Amino acid sequence: MSTSAAAAAPPQPLAPVAALYIVGLGNHGAQYRTTRHNVGVLALEELADRLGLEWERCNGYDVATCSHAALANLLATTPGALPGPKPRKVKKPKQTAVEGSADAPALPVVAPPLQPSAELRLIRLRTFMNISGEKFKSLSTCSPRLPTAPDHPLTRSLPSLVRKEGVAAADFKRSKSPAASRRAPVLFLQDDLDKPIGTLGFKFTGSAAGHNGIKSIQSLVQSEAVERLKIGIGRPLDKADVANFVLKPFPKADREALDTAVFPATWSLVREWATRFEVGDATVPPTVKVAV
Repeated sequence: MSTSAAAAAPPQPLAPVAALYIVGLGNHGAQYRTTRHNVGVLALEELADRLGLEWERCNGYDVATCSHAALANLLATTPGALPGPKPRKVKKPKQTAVEGSADAPALPVVAPPLQPSAELRLIRLRTFMNISGEKFKSLSTCSPRLPTAPDHPLTRSLPSLVRKEGVAAADFKRSKSPAASRRAPVLFLQDDLDKPIGTLGFKFTGSAAGHNGIKSIQSLVQSEAVERLKIGIGRPLDKADVANFVLKPFPKADREALDTAVFPATWSLVREWATRFEVGDATVPPTVKVAV
């Protein structure tokens, strides 16, 4: 393998992974619950409601747990959901001729079905958006730790984010050595002023683009490699009114669009991310636009 090919190798997921974390960013409190800034939390709350999940109160956050199968079954019967992950491509094995016999036609090769095993843990932080990183640290007190070896980078790295879960700050950093690179099993859902309602897109690394919740998480882990799904909320005509705009509830028409189209698409993309993560696919899924 050439040096350039090795440098281009994507970071690999943790193995094994017992849980994947979907963190909705927003402001805690009844007065903020239905605001534009809380669209990430709203997406998770609606998903939990549809699946009949109960929220468990922990130290600084709430968690609801579901399986891939439960999410897949819901999406299969939900109008507005996107198609599921595509089957992996498998190369056909070379045919070897047997002496004295005619060449038999090659049998079709069927890719094994994707069967993700990790639980999906939906997280809503009980904090304000601007200090999301501080509460994200408190994820260390609730769930059982993932099985990791004593010399694993997760157990050695400080500061630890989710020590009982096996997630540490080092997993948010991209090493210059592809073999040493890791991906944290965490996806953040955030609102995005630069995307209209109905547009959703992933960003796996890079600047927070002015989003204070992501900026707080990046400050905590000392890395821009924070994987996020950005949910468009649109931008006010008056740029000076952004602060008031994000802290206001969605108008009725926009909220209906969220419930019927945007949230089902969000859940579909969460499943896409989770499935890709478990099979070691670090490519960024394309931006999605749904009719609203």
